[in-house]
Amino acid sequence: MSKKAGTVRLPEVNQKRRDLLKGSAAAVGAAAAAVGGASMLGGSGANASSLPSGDAARYVPPGQWWQHFGVEFWEFPSDDPEAVEVWAYTDKLSYAPGETVSFHVNSSAPTFDVTIYRDGLKLEEVHATNGIAGRRSPTPADCFSVGCGWPALHTWSLPSDLRSGFYLAVFSFMRGEERIEHEAGFILRAAKPTAPIIFMCATQTWMAYNDWAGGNYYGKPGGGSSTGTELGFIPKLHIHRPWARGFLRLPKGTPRANDVAYRTREAGAHAHYLNFEFSMANGYSKWAAGAGWAHYDRHMAIWCEKNGYELDYIAQQDLAANPDLLKDYKCLLTTGHDEYYTWEQRDSIDTFMENGGGFARFGGNSNWQSRLESDGQVLVTYKSNAETDDPLKDERIRTGSWVHPKTNRNSATTFGVDSMFGHLVGIPAAAPRTPGFITLRPDHWMLKDTDLYYGDAFGSIAAGYECDGLPVTFRDGLAYSTGEFGSPTNVEIVAFLFARAGEEKRDHTARVFADEAYLLSTPQGFYGRRDVSEAEVAKHTRGNGLVLWMPKGKGGVATGPTCDWCYALGRDEFVDKVTQNVLDRFTS
Repeated sequence: MSKKAGTVRLPEVNQKRRDLLKGSAAAVGAAAAAVGGASMLGGSGANASSLPSGDAARYVPPGQWWQHFGVEFWEFPSDDPEAVEVWAYTDKLSYAPGETVSFHVNSSAPTFDVTIYRDGLKLEEVHATNGIAGRRSPTPADCFSVGCGWPALHTWSLPSDLRSGFYLAVFSFMRGEERIEHEAGFILRAAKPTAPIIFMCATQTWMAYNDWAGGNYYGKPGGGSSTGTELGFIPKLHIHRPWARGFLRLPKGTPRANDVAYRTREAGAHAHYLNFEFSMANGYSKWAAGAGWAHYDRHMAIWCEKNGYELDYIAQQDLAANPDLLKDYKCLLTTGHDEYYTWEQRDSIDTFMENGGGFARFGGNSNWQSRLESDGQVLVTYKSNAETDDPLKDERIRTGSWVHPKTNRNSATTFGVDSMFGHLVGIPAAAPRTPGFITLRPDHWMLKDTDLYYGDAFGSIAAGYECDGLPVTFRDGLAYSTGEFGSPTNVEIVAFLFARAGEEKRDHTARVFADEAYLLSTPQGFYGRRDVSEAEVAKHTRGNGLVLWMPKGKGGVATGPTCDWCYALGRDEFVDKVTQNVLDRFTS
């Protein structure tokens, strides 16, 4: 494909700024060749960094490759003045009926079209406009922190009778016989409560993972990582940039990181990261597998529609803008990768439960305190570096771990569980590779009519990616919270899942994703310092994920404590039944 197409093959990437961070184009070409030829990068311009020295020559077993560790690319408007492309984002994450959506577009196409759908059980077209005049605009290199600043090339006034939900806007133009597309999206709130359940999409974690233009909470242009000794990530992220490819739509059959087909392995098998490999081979963001509408929230939305549960949708930022938003609902529902919350958002959820609300949290990785700035447009989180790097030290706005000694607000007091006591499960070298929840209290109301017995394992598909737990002890064959680090003790632990704070590196797996630096991040969060001892690391190396019920005031929280819980819906009868039991109890 020529440069005019606006899409780049890896071997063609040159050494221009934004086209290549470091190393040679030949090394990047070698990475692509390792998977059977150069892979097409989706959308428009792409960036890449070379493999670490020597990796290109390593033996790669058939069907397995490691190049995702050293090769990075991300989407960004092309520097080529002849490239034809279209990018777009909305001015807000959510709207109410009757408000106007502004679509901020950067397009070198003479004209482009937009079609908007309500995404759910059915893809319902609700608006279309053709022949919109394109305009190319400059994009700041640090747009991930300051926003792109593009003009609004299209607006749409939302009909007053439009149904609450997630709306997908597909921007496109024809290049010969080929249609080039990019998508934006937004959430439509209900003008007033129309359902007993309010479904809060994990939009702050979406923002944290979105790597459009190269910066997110897990990396930055030039390298580095969130677990290194330097600030190797971007602590301030702006909503005014496009979503990277894969956050809002995915092809059918996209693999998960913890695909059950790769869990039971023969001795000596390599770690196999399906999501990264798929992304590198098909031009998707590798971080899209960790967050976003397409991989997580959408699964829950579709399952609820199939099973007759009516939902009103909101973004997390809506709860910050309106702390009383939950009071007219019976149930708050969250799912997927649900990691980043502000102090005030937790206050709102706590008040909701104290007053009788039921919190159905079928997601994982409650971990970091964040704050919102610039009227909710900027999400700020310094993570393990908060003690030294966050300029604001007040515990209510300081953005580190919830269990940090100076914050001392264990997230389990809101969510029932906390990621610092759980974390990784089911990914290639994290225990257990053949996971399932072990039934402990089969007579609990959460397991009603499941016919599960004590000791039965269930939910292997759900037992994936990241999970939340508690410090526990066993008495008479049952698990109880020890109360360490401010953990709640009034919990009823229904089922238990083993987890680990990092991956186990073996001789036959020379590199793993969650390496030694990753393993250090948990005790560093606990103790609020980077110089943790071997004993402190050992104490927090192993953890758990807990299906549990925690009463709170007149209400309480029930957990399906993994990111991939929603991914198992419709695929596992036990996960379905637990989810039904919780939603039925909270909405009765």
